[in-house]
Amino acid sequence: MAFATANRSLVEVLYEDIVPRLRVSDVYENVTFVVKGPRFLRGGCPLHGGKDPNFSVNTETLSWSCFSHCGFGSVVSYLNGGEPARGERFRELVVELGRRVGIDIDWSATPDRPEVQARLRRNDLMEGFAVLGQRTLREAGSAPAVAYLAGRGFPTSARELVDLGLGVVPDGVQLSVALRATPAEIADLGLSDPRWRSRILIPWREPNGRVATFLGRSTEPNPELRYLYLRGAPIPPFFGMDRIRASRTDTLIVVESPLDAQLLWASGVTTVVAIGRSLMTPKHLEILRHRGASTVILALDSDQAGRDGTAKFIEMATKDLPNLRVQVIPPTAYRDAKDPGEFVVRHGSAGLVPFIDSRVPQAVYRGMLLLVNVARTSSLATRRDALNSIATIAKSLSGPERSADVEDLVRLATPQLAYPEAVVRDCFGALAPRFQTVPLVTLTASSEPPGPADLRVGPAGPSEPMHSSVAAYQRSSKVDARRAGDPWGVAEDNHLRVEYQARSRLVQIAQAHERSLGAITARLARLGLVQAGRMTIGTQPTVHTAIPRKIGPG
Repeated sequence: MAFATANRSLVEVLYEDIVPRLRVSDVYENVTFVVKGPRFLRGGCPLHGGKDPNFSVNTETLSWSCFSHCGFGSVVSYLNGGEPARGERFRELVVELGRRVGIDIDWSATPDRPEVQARLRRNDLMEGFAVLGQRTLREAGSAPAVAYLAGRGFPTSARELVDLGLGVVPDGVQLSVALRATPAEIADLGLSDPRWRSRILIPWREPNGRVATFLGRSTEPNPELRYLYLRGAPIPPFFGMDRIRASRTDTLIVVESPLDAQLLWASGVTTVVAIGRSLMTPKHLEILRHRGASTVILALDSDQAGRDGTAKFIEMATKDLPNLRVQVIPPTAYRDAKDPGEFVVRHGSAGLVPFIDSRVPQAVYRGMLLLVNVARTSSLATRRDALNSIATIAKSLSGPERSADVEDLVRLATPQLAYPEAVVRDCFGALAPRFQTVPLVTLTASSEPPGPADLRVGPAGPSEPMHSSVAAYQRSSKVDARRAGDPWGVAEDNHLRVEYQARSRLVQIAQAHERSLGAITARLARLGLVQAGRMTIGTQPTVHTAIPRKIGPG
């Protein structure tokens, strides 16, 4: 693999192409790590021969730091004995790192251009400031910051807080000395502002792990400025995308505050990103498209600003990313909290499971908002306006889940608007069921698609013809070949529950998950949604609609 770098600097090649492919053992093979956390590895420092676990490696960025006296640096500086590499030496080390991951760099000049060196120096100083904040958090003087975080539901262990990416800006420390930088370099970074002192430090990283900017959160009860942002530094669209870049999940939970995202990480919900103070933009959609996300769960603050941000994202996604499943945590799920972080403080981490499970499709969420101030006793004009507005939503829907969304809107609106269901269906353009469900369909749970002997439609048994979609699905072998043996993830289980509770047909569920009918049935039994071994459909209103059989003409 060769990279032409005529229009790209070695710094870009290093951080965008090489570092993401490197493993810790590719660089730090001579380090014995005795402490292994989710984000940091610690062991004795090989640079000065230390035995205590003062040497730390960030598993995302592969940057290193020695809490004893060697300082900090990148993979390049580590290979250079802990000292910054410049000129031809820098080029040699980048080429060597590229060779370790199978990348050949086509570069004929030395990287001595001032802008290249300035960018590399800035990256090192930003990472060094993050490391300094983590070191300060582990010291006794950080007790006020730890107490503040504990009051917001965070763990009290400084090590756990560091693993979440948090730090504390030191007070009374000369940054130019601590970072081995000139006062001009500190001022250029924007860190000479005294308002940063003693704030909780939150590094905001690019998806590749490089620090792009910092947030400083005040611990004062009523601060004049709660958050301080690094002056002039660009803010990436999503906070936390670096933590999940290696994850295979296709479902992301989006919150507003970076601290809320970190608290959810600490509570075991790892696929969370934050947008900070900004509204969702097309850049957010582009990142989601590039990542291949299939589902986004919006859990923005429950205030008006959060609702406006949710509405804006739904509008953009519907227009520009129609295949993205957008689900929303409704305001009622927050109970007495204004954001997910406060919810954890008031109701504990155990409350997060029902909190996230309360999510609804974006169409249903929009319908719920329209019905907030509407009741059966409301005036005719109020009820009619709500009916018309929700009908507009229903008629604008498209995609594979349209029927389920419209059905949910019908069930949502009918009792509250005091109209018969048939009237609401007619207004929403939802057809009444054209098929009568047969009394009984049984499927034998197995790992293979059921054959005619396993599928019985109605009391007539095997003589009754199978529905054409079932027969067609059984004839397809490509679906089973693609997913056979694939493990079930939490996100897929959650989708399965939602589809099951929405009365989706088994064939549709199997096609959506690219799994066999037998595998779907077995998983439903494993989740406790149906009786293990056998499954009855069509006899209760709370389970899937049966495989239909036409009754009567038409």
